[in-house]
Amino acid sequence: MSILCLEEKESGRGYLMKCPRCTFAGDFVQGRCPRCGYTFEEMPANPRSIPVANLPNGPITNPSAMPDTRPPGFSGIRQFMPSTDPLSMGEAKSLSMPGFAPQNIHVSGAWSLQSTAEKSVTGAEGKLLMRGDTLHNRYRILEHATLPKNQQDQGQAWLALDTQAMTRRRVLVRRVEFPGNPPQDMAQAVRTLASRLMEISHPGFPHIIDVFQEETSQYIIFQYPEGESLSVLLRQQSGALPEQEVAIYGRQLCELLVILAHQQPALVHGAISPDTIIISQDRSSASLIYMPLFLPQAPQATAAGYVAPEQVHGEIQPSIDLYALACTMHHAVTGFDPRERVAFFYPPARRLNPVISTGMETILARALRLSVPQRYSDASEMLRALQDLIASYPPPDLTSPPSSPIPVKAAPISPEQIRARSRRSMVRSLTTVGGLGTLLILLALFFLYGLPWLSTSKLTPADMQATATARQNAQNQAALNQEWQTELQAFKQNGIGISDGRIVFDAYTGRTNVELKKEAAQALLHGDVSSAVNLYNRVVSADPTDGESQIYNENLHILQQNAPYVTIVIAQALDNSPVNLESDRGQFQSEYLAQHEINSRNLLPNGLKLRLLIASSGTSNDNVAKVAQFVANRVTRAGNIDHIIGVMGWPYSSQSINAIDILAGVHIPLISQSASSVKLSGSSQYFFRVNPPDDKQGNMMGQVVVKNLQAKKILVLRDPNDIYSQSLADAFTKSIKAQGVASVQDTFNETKTTVEGYGRLVQEAIENNVDAIYLAGYNVDALRLAHAVGIAARAQPANTVLARLRIVGGDTLASTLGIGNGADADAAIVRNYPQDMARLIFTSFADHNEWNFEGVPPDQQPQFFSEWASTYQSSTMSSPAPDPTFNSLLSFDAVRVFTEACKYVQGPLTGESVRNALASLGQGAIPAYQGITGQIHFDNQGNPVDKALVVLQIVINADGKDVIQILQLSGKFR
Repeated sequence: MSILCLEEKESGRGYLMKCPRCTFAGDFVQGRCPRCGYTFEEMPANPRSIPVANLPNGPITNPSAMPDTRPPGFSGIRQFMPSTDPLSMGEAKSLSMPGFAPQNIHVSGAWSLQSTAEKSVTGAEGKLLMRGDTLHNRYRILEHATLPKNQQDQGQAWLALDTQAMTRRRVLVRRVEFPGNPPQDMAQAVRTLASRLMEISHPGFPHIIDVFQEETSQYIIFQYPEGESLSVLLRQQSGALPEQEVAIYGRQLCELLVILAHQQPALVHGAISPDTIIISQDRSSASLIYMPLFLPQAPQATAAGYVAPEQVHGEIQPSIDLYALACTMHHAVTGFDPRERVAFFYPPARRLNPVISTGMETILARALRLSVPQRYSDASEMLRALQDLIASYPPPDLTSPPSSPIPVKAAPISPEQIRARSRRSMVRSLTTVGGLGTLLILLALFFLYGLPWLSTSKLTPADMQATATARQNAQNQAALNQEWQTELQAFKQNGIGISDGRIVFDAYTGRTNVELKKEAAQALLHGDVSSAVNLYNRVVSADPTDGESQIYNENLHILQQNAPYVTIVIAQALDNSPVNLESDRGQFQSEYLAQHEINSRNLLPNGLKLRLLIASSGTSNDNVAKVAQFVANRVTRAGNIDHIIGVMGWPYSSQSINAIDILAGVHIPLISQSASSVKLSGSSQYFFRVNPPDDKQGNMMGQVVVKNLQAKKILVLRDPNDIYSQSLADAFTKSIKAQGVASVQDTFNETKTTVEGYGRLVQEAIENNVDAIYLAGYNVDALRLAHAVGIAARAQPANTVLARLRIVGGDTLASTLGIGNGADADAAIVRNYPQDMARLIFTSFADHNEWNFEGVPPDQQPQFFSEWASTYQSSTMSSPAPDPTFNSLLSFDAVRVFTEACKYVQGPLTGESVRNALASLGQGAIPAYQGITGQIHFDNQGNPVDKALVVLQIVINADGKDVIQILQLSGKFR
């Protein structure tokens, strides 16, 4: 190999390539002289032999802290330098050297070729430096380079040409400025600083070439890696880079962070981003530029970008580099630019780019958690995860030619070539017409004579079985399409049905992305999967709290990946009532988190993915049976082509009881997240629930009212038209009666009785001298009753009955509506009269503070809570979701216990086999499932055994606002 010279032409045109053999000066083609074919030299990848000038004790040599991890066969970095004269567009296109784009040479995302007459740049001290100036009689200034924002108090930087190097390489000139008061001996301080930086020995860090003083300024010269910044590659790609490529870069950069973290003291880069990462020309290795000379500054304010949450708060520690690297990798594999989004919001990677592996998504999800303890403990841990991921990739196809990142422009076609192509096209057309007739005749003869013989004589039993299977699949698909049309009509008429994304149920109050959701659903309805994916991505980006859309988006990723899957139907009664809407949305959110956790962690056997279908029975319980029949039809008439293994839902007893027999008839298990009526116990061997039945919570509340409140007489209110209300009231009455406490019975109408109506019941409580009112109703009933008691107490301040009167109830009182969340008139009552709500005590099947109440440290609590916070409660969201309700927690557990049972199925996953596995949990060697709401396994009536229950109360905090607190916890929690 010889040297490619870069000389300045006498005309002043700038630096041009000059061949040392034939003296040709001009544009080289793919690194070769177009005249004589001479090639330029390759420089070693880690040129440690270059002397370091002007250091006090000569060159500093240190062994590498880690081995060079560049791929075998990587021999070096090609060196070249374009002319500094702005080339015309035509000249620019003629350059075909890989990575060479003279119209847009990039240095730290901030420089391009300009004329020598352009503006000069000067630092806070020292002489004015202009393009063409020479420092130290060696370094010719090419362009000012913009340092990262958190280093801009550390001096100035320029890109320069090392005129004494054989290949006139590019270097980075850094003028050192000391933040704060400079030391007395600045030269010695800079030499000490350079010595420490030189101890960081690895080819991924540009090494120091020179340290010197000129006039009053101190300079450090760094080698500048050849290649392009990652930001330039992303712009050239117009989107995401290949995952395997990004994984390799991530592994190499993790190695660099391991080295920085092991320095004494640890070094922190503080500005890792696509702009500070240089990718070699052959795209085989990554380098990290712009190492800070001093501790980098913290950002001035929270901003979107590649900044860790703790960095915003002024913490400069190694964790911020690992977070920034994960941000950069997320951008590279998804095309999702964090600077264009809210801070610290990184949607799951496969939602943005469905071809990403679950392994990569899992690594990024962990590395991008808001809480430092929940991320990788250090760079070495993330390095191991990336190494395992890279090892899982299939080997590259060495027979395929490498793809070039730069498109090659086709040569112009002459008029003669166009005419010749036209003649050939005409001949092909005529041949095709003639050939088509011949082909039709042959096909006719084949079907007449050949097909019967082939079908009876040539097909093997396996062939015949495959043909029968294909025929059956086609019939099943046709039946499913017909069933879908029936369901679509039901949705248009009554708002009920089953959806995989082709129907939008949650288009109610508070949703700002409704039109976009409907557009996405229409695209999927018409079979345009690609547009549906794009639109649902936009829907989720517009409102990350929309759990329904997140489920549909996850389903589409499974479809695009052509991954094998099983399906769970999520059954709810979605409507626009304020009583249910918040709860329904919270359940969608937790169900998505369960689905995503299952798929990203590969928790189903044999590589199966979980697909969720959403079934809504609307406002009327009479429609539950219709929707359950839709599920049954898909299983029987359509041959269960959806691979349905179970139904999760409905949340209310009056709903679930209408679906049980229909689903049991087709051997599909039903797990309810919160249906609690005693009538459901043992109702079917296919029915399970993750919450205790009413007799358990009624008995528990009876114990609390008698023992804690010392109640002697209680008014019990029930709705005679609701089986849940009757079941709960009966269980409570039985409990207090066993303890010798009297009761007065009366009725109300759930969600219909007004504050005035409850006023009459309050008068009844006064007349009967009761100590408490037990309300077997819903959250709106409780707050209206509490307000009615408050009104009476303010009107009769001396009344002792009203002074001590407490309102107690069951799980449906547990809602943030009770502390004033919401926009309706009932929520306004709570906000205006918080003191009235302090009378409320109620049971719950779960509470998000249970783990704290049990004294479990945050880093040992289930991942669900951090995922909920990072997905739905980012501080930068315009409307972050509230904390998960007990319905959300139970819904998550109900989905997860389905998949837990799948682990113990021997053979295919079917509704029957999953039912049997559910019944086996906690039996023999099969452990109970540890859910986020407590341990779960079932008795022979489908009820959870000794499942945890919580007693909650509303209290007024120091700010005069209502908050919900745990009063008592019972049962088996963990």
